[in-house]
Amino acid sequence: PEKSAGGEEMVQDPVCGTYVPASDAVWARIGGKRLCFCSEECRDAYRAGKR
Repeated sequence: PEKSAGGEEMVQDPVCGTYVPASDAVWARIGGKRLCFCSEECRDAYRAGKR
């Protein structure tokens, strides 16, 4: 996994591809998977099928 300058794990948003620190990510369990998003907007877009 990617790491931030401070050494924190970075996670990638599956909608827009942005990397965000895991502690700042918006997490959601969708279809049995735990996914991370950069924002609530991307989470909602994913749920709406706009991937």
